[in-house]
Order: sequence, then C-alpha cells, then structure tokens
Amino acid sequence: MMEGACVVFAGRDEAGLRACIPKNQASACITDPNGLILARLHAAAVVGTDKGAAGFWEAQSLLCSLLQLRAIAC
Repeated sequence: MMEGACVVFAGRDEAGLRACIPKNQASACITDPNGLILARLHAAAVVGTDKGAAGFWEAQSLLCSLLQLRAIAC
C-alpha cells in the first residue's frame, strides 16, 4: 500500500495549479483518499514504460485528465 508520493509540476501557473499551493509556500500536500490522482499517475507511468516515446500523447492525455481533477483536490 502506498502511503505517499511526490510529483513535481513545472507549469503550476499554466496548469492552473497555483490555487493548490498555500501562500508563501513552494509546494502543497494533496490528499487522495479515493486514489483518483494515483490511478492517473500510475497509468501515465505504465504507458511511458510500455510504449516509451510512442506513448507520449497517451501519457499527456492522462496527465491532462489529472489536471482536470484540481478542482476536487484543491
């Protein structure tokens, strides 16, 4: 059972993630009790492992679906 993970998003402003980060902090801790975030991150990692560069757009699609969850997580 995974208890924690760290993910770095470089484009927090472009991705609309600024609202997830408390003022005067460089990062945020987001809980994922239903595993919605973890499932998408895992799926994107599997695509990258299985398909390599050929799976780039499929992995991007999964990451975009993750960004749509920001309203739930923030």
